[in-house]
Amino acid sequence: MTQSSTPRVAVGLPVYNGENYLRIAIESVLAQTFRDFELIICDNVSTDSTAAICAAYAERDSRVRYHRNPRNLGAAPNFNMTFKVISPSVEYFRWISHDDTMSPDSLEKSVRALDAHPERVLCTSLIGMIDADGTQTSVYDSGLQAARNSDQPSERFFDTALRKHNNYDTYGLIRRSALENSLMMPSYYAGEKTTLVELSVRGKFFHIPEVLFSVREHAQRATSAISRLNWLSNEDTSASRWLQIGTLMMFLDYCRIVNRHVKAPAERLRCYRMLVQWWFRHSHAAEFASDAVAFVSPKAYLALQSLKHRLVGTERRAHA
Repeated sequence: MTQSSTPRVAVGLPVYNGENYLRIAIESVLAQTFRDFELIICDNVSTDSTAAICAAYAERDSRVRYHRNPRNLGAAPNFNMTFKVISPSVEYFRWISHDDTMSPDSLEKSVRALDAHPERVLCTSLIGMIDADGTQTSVYDSGLQAARNSDQPSERFFDTALRKHNNYDTYGLIRRSALENSLMMPSYYAGEKTTLVELSVRGKFFHIPEVLFSVREHAQRATSAISRLNWLSNEDTSASRWLQIGTLMMFLDYCRIVNRHVKAPAERLRCYRMLVQWWFRHSHAAEFASDAVAFVSPKAYLALQSLKHRLVGTERRAHA
């Protein structure tokens, strides 16, 4: 299919060695009922058949733009790369991982919602949790009611930064102007939460109570202790190593977000009070210690995580 020279929407698909599910993800994007989009695929120097798959789709559908990085940037920088190369005409942007899928009307309904509500910065939906075979096993709702409804930035900040949720709302449709000049996705583990927090203080979310996006849970998904280290930039620099102290870096980024976007003094003070509570009430000191071990010795960090899992397994068997 021929791409419009001025697409309204861009879908960013970062990938590294994603041959197992990549075709399914791409097909779900190309099957959208809303047609005025471009699909940006950024390949982090995959060593499997990812490059061949992407090149084949780009050859037969001009809406697919394939970019192969000259080197492996790390996961988060590759996510950001998909946004950096979008067309100037793009108004809305969203991410999709190589192993996830979009329902055919996902873009159509999300674009319609943001067009009708220009004050909203992000359109979210229910998330279908699917297994390796694509069977839906459950439905996830982040429950971020304040982010959707509150006019107070401090309440939206509390909802996204301090409440426990899975950060899946980051995969909603984002207003381009809300993502530009932002911190984007930082290169520490769970940096997508920081992206969501920054969006929330810039404006409210619009929620569609339907499953428009599905997250695949499978053995290779990035959830392990090893992936916690692999999420970082692959540049071997002292600056990138500091990103391993993710809890501290996240705290500092939250402070930057509040300082940059929350202008009312009373609201800003409320946010800072919440940050102090976040640090002392939610075991972040222990997380900081864990991050520090990863910074000093990644091998020691992995060894401690392995020991922890063995001890937990032993305890569970003892109570079985």
